This record gives sequence, C-alpha cells and structure tokens, in this order.
Amino acid sequence: MRYQWRLWQLSWIACLVMTCLASISRADAPNSSDFRFGWLNQLDSRTMYAADFFPEPLLAEEGDSDQELRTTWLHAEGSGASQDLLSAEVEDNIGLTTFEIDGGWERDTFYDADDDDSTDPDTVQGMDSVELTVRHPFLQWISADGTIDDTVVAGFSLSIPVNTAVSEDFEIEPQAWNMLRLGDHWTVQTRVAYSNLVGGGDEGNQDTLEYAATLGYRVDLGNAIVRQLTPLAELDGEDPLNHSAAGDDQLQGVVGAELGFRGSEDIQPSLSVGYTFPIDAGARREFQWGIVTSLMIDF
Repeated sequence: MRYQWRLWQLSWIACLVMTCLASISRADAPNSSDFRFGWLNQLDSRTMYAADFFPEPLLAEEGDSDQELRTTWLHAEGSGASQDLLSAEVEDNIGLTTFEIDGGWERDTFYDADDDDSTDPDTVQGMDSVELTVRHPFLQWISADGTIDDTVVAGFSLSIPVNTAVSEDFEIEPQAWNMLRLGDHWTVQTRVAYSNLVGGGDEGNQDTLEYAATLGYRVDLGNAIVRQLTPLAELDGEDPLNHSAAGDDQLQGVVGAELGFRGSEDIQPSLSVGYTFPIDAGARREFQWGIVTSLMIDF
C-alpha cells in the first residue's frame, strides 16, 4: 500500500506539471512556441539549457549538457563513523547528447569501543565503481516572453563494479530531470531515478527510488576574478523499495554556493562548497553533518 501511495504521488505531480504547462501554453497562444521535442525539431534558440547557465548540483547528478572536468570531495561524520568520498568525472557531448564517465575512491571508518573503553577504528576502503551515463533532452517549453524556460531530460547510467570492498554490484539506473529557468536568475533542477543493484554483494538486487531538487539564484558579477555567484539549496533523498532496507527512507539537505571564475575563452573554472545535514530519521542514522566541495572546469 505504501508504494502504491508513492506511485500515486509521483503520477499526481507529473499530471500537475503537464497541466500547468498546457495552461500557460494556451494562455500565450498564438505567440507561444509550444512544445519542442529534442530529437525531432531540436531546442528553442532562446533556451539557456546547454548554455552554462544552470549551476552544478552540490550532491545530485546533473541534467545539463556541457563539456566539463569535475572533481568532488565529500566528508561526512556520524555517531561512531565517518565517510570520505573522492570522485572525478569527465563530460563531453555530441550535439545535445551528453556522455559522462566517473569513478572515485571511498573510505568508511567505524569507531568501536573495546573492553578498555578505547576506540579502535575499523576502516573499509577501495576504488568505487566506474559509472557510464548518457542523457539527452526530449521535451521543452519556453513562454512567449522567454521568462519561463523548461526542459525535460532523459538519461541512463550503468555502474560497473571493480571488485573492492565498496564496489561489488552492477547498478542500472534510468533517470529523468526537469531543468527549469525562471527569469534571469532563478533555476530549479529536479531529478528522479530508479536504481537497481545486480550482483552477489550484500546489497545485490536492491531497488531504490532516488529523488533530488536543487534551487539556485544566479548573480552575474562585474568582477575581474569572479564572473558569477550562485547560492544553492538542495534536497537529496532515497527510498529503498525491497529487502530489509525497505522503508528506511533517507532525506538530507545541502546549502552552499557556486563561484564561477573568469578564465580564458575556452576554459571556465568554478568552485562550489556546501554543508550537508540530515533531515529525517533515516539520514540521521547515517551521518550528523558533512562538507562537500567540487572543482569544475568547463571547456
């Protein structure tokens, strides 16, 4: 019953969004450009999708189309445990189709008290899975005055295990994004994905619903060093759907900012820093606080 309710919620949200877009389209007719389909008639020339306008989410997977190098470090502390994740990714595109490959290193440390009340750390670490992702926009709508710019993106990722203590299973993950620009400053990026782990590891055959939302406010600066500042607020959640983890939802929040620096004509570096914190009980069991930072180079 719980999962039927969850599916009903998602269906209701999707219907509401499409109804609102259809109403706006009718209100703007005949000046509206109506809907565009990415593979059929490409995208509206007024769009800011694939134009280095949308900020990078602090933790969630991004849905924009760009050419980029990115490295990210996440450190989280919990009750008797800590985690460090270091990842690197490369993105490139052919037309509007973006291809991404990333991998990294993970270290999990657990502190258990022995009989003498001292703490001896137990560490599990190793190379993380190699993830291959492809995504492409397939539906877009822009208002007649250009202030509302909405693009729906579909994608698929495959994570290949490297047989370490932190990488034992394949992961198959269809996903979708909605990339919404409101005016000259606001952006709202939402993501939903269905993750399936396949393999003989401890979490093999685990199904998980993932969801995220990132709100940004872009400020263009006339600075010789910093070209733009984007404060960010983000929600990241996951809902295990089966096995013993079913019902152990985890929702965390992130607040931070992205700084875009002035570079050459072909290279634009940027840096983001965020503070992450648990929101629900499931996330509080995993960690108490964390820091995430990323260095991005667009080329």
